[in-house]
Amino acid sequence: DYPNTLSLSAHTHLQRNNFYGSEDGWRQQKPHHEYNAGTTSGDWYSGELDENGVPWSTMRDGTPKGYAFIRFTGNQYVIDYKAAGKPKEHQMEIYSPKVIPFGDRTSAGIFVNFFMGAKGDLVEYRIGGGDWKKMNYVEDVDPSYMALLYRWDTTDNLMPGRRPSNAVESTHLWRAGFPRDLKLGEHTIEIRATDMFGRQFVQTKTVKVQKPAEAE
Repeated sequence: DYPNTLSLSAHTHLQRNNFYGSEDGWRQQKPHHEYNAGTTSGDWYSGELDENGVPWSTMRDGTPKGYAFIRFTGNQYVIDYKAAGKPKEHQMEIYSPKVIPFGDRTSAGIFVNFFMGAKGDLVEYRIGGGDWKKMNYVEDVDPSYMALLYRWDTTDNLMPGRRPSNAVESTHLWRAGFPRDLKLGEHTIEIRATDMFGRQFVQTKTVKVQKPAEAE
């Protein structure tokens, strides 16, 4: 009698959207949505301190600490995740190298952690205003988070704060490679993510293409 269902869970100190269907024992035609919300303490207030002396506390799946708003209209709902200390438009973290070689293959890639994303969502990218291309969904650790974590293992002196938790696979991560025909110079990487509610979010990052340095 009630086809529109939603359950909320928390206390895992990461964020994910689970959808349960018949293969999970769910008996209704429409999958059941469980939103496991991120937390305001993030990764238990770990990590480096910001300019206000507050730990960054990025969660171990790469989600920034924050909180969610749920808006109900009748039997429909929309969820917005708000990263603490960031504008509401900040809905994803883009990871890519700062510079890549000209005219050659690179094993480096572009990673997008779409905080409210889930498998099946559409995440696209384009470089330098070209055509939009679909990114590949992956379940892997977020390299942006790993970069923060490795700072604690490579520093010569202990930093204020506490080393973050070890990374876990993110359930809202996408990847794409770089084309080999990018011209020399700086290029803008645009990411367009469409969430489960049909809304689109766009964020950008830059990458430089340089000729490989010659050995002396």
